Amino acid sequence: MNLRGTPGGWRTDMTQEGKGLTQEDISMLMKRVVSNENVLRAAERVGKNKGSHGVDEMDVKDLQTHLHENWRQIRQGLLEGTY
Repeated sequence: MNLRGTPGGWRTDMTQEGKGLTQEDISMLMKRVVSNENVLRAAERVGKNKGSHGVDEMDVKDLQTHLHENWRQIRQGLLEGTY
């Protein structure tokens, strides 16, 4: 995740003291976002809603396969702020 052009990291204006979230806050939030429970719940919702293709044109079945095969790397990239 690369926000506001900060290479390999989080938005600096969100982590400056007194201006919002700390780096620790963001880290804890991201751990919750990428938790197995949260990701499975989100995938179930997409499936139930018959989620439409995104810009990558990946359908729900392809997404499930992609996540199954690549989740470790995707999760790590999200936690490190590089995805």
